[in-house]
Amino acid sequence: MLKPIIHSLTIGGVKAGNYFGGETVSLEYVDGLHGKSDAISLSIGDSEQKWRTLYAPDPGTLITAAIGYEGMLPLICGVFESDGNGAAGGGSSVDSFAINGLSIVLDESLRIKRSEGYEKQTLAAIVDMVATRNGLAVIGAVPTIFLERETQRRTSDLEFLTRLAEEHDCVCSIKGDVLVFMPISDLCAAESVFVFDLVLEKALEAASVEIGRILDWTAEISIEGCYGKAEVKYHDGAKNKEIRFEHSASDVLSREVLVIDERADSIAHAEAMCKSKLRTANANYKTATLTLIGHPGIMSGVCVTLGASFGIYAGKYFVIESKHTISSSGYTTALTLQWVQDV
Repeated sequence: MLKPIIHSLTIGGVKAGNYFGGETVSLEYVDGLHGKSDAISLSIGDSEQKWRTLYAPDPGTLITAAIGYEGMLPLICGVFESDGNGAAGGGSSVDSFAINGLSIVLDESLRIKRSEGYEKQTLAAIVDMVATRNGLAVIGAVPTIFLERETQRRTSDLEFLTRLAEEHDCVCSIKGDVLVFMPISDLCAAESVFVFDLVLEKALEAASVEIGRILDWTAEISIEGCYGKAEVKYHDGAKNKEIRFEHSASDVLSREVLVIDERADSIAHAEAMCKSKLRTANANYKTATLTLIGHPGIMSGVCVTLGASFGIYAGKYFVIESKHTISSSGYTTALTLQWVQDV
């Protein structure tokens, strides 16, 4: 038997239940992985016309939310900043008021544009310096790749960290006062938190096990824009030496070669660059989506496995986005998946 669905909501520091006379028609929380802000969308009943007249929040109003089931640990969605609203009604529909918000970085220093030069430092040292000046604790084994020079030119620390991660085959995410910065390979090595199997799904349905059960799914393989190999070729004029590295994607059946003509300070640097750009180019070679009966425990950044009943699409996948929606139809979790590459 499915447990009762619960959610809590505050807008401008006030519990929504005490803030308005209507009801929450729907709540949608989108949890992204790397380089994306989490987002929230609310639709609130407004039959008494109070939201569009008295209660409409100003841009920048803080919103918090949590969702889940009675008797289970809830999913704490985080803190969001209102960035827009709207109203609708007429015909047979109930008058409603919509509020959208994006997750916020609580430390404003992360948003300040700055220019800095980092000479003869490791990637780990640079990440640590940026984290320290923003009061962040670093979680993850940041690679100790030596960099001759790295320049931050008129960009925020948040943008700079994101670029460093993308160039060195890492993932970067800030949650509160914690900076997660680690190789994507470390995420790949993690155990799957959930195994989905279409044969098992029928048994779960028959046994009335509902939380996390698949409602619908899609899967796709596409070779467009993919490469079978990547290679770095860089001539260091100052040291009069050439740095070369190449890497093959054994699971991608493509004859295309990705040639990377960018500065590489060492073989280790070239290897990280090669793998990162190859992984990015081939990210959509194998993808899938799942819509489940709501599961508050499945978030972006974790791995799941599609079982043998998925045929050629079976295997291990990253959750790159999870969308949790509560509405009059119930609670669903929609997952966007990318395959875990053997890079």
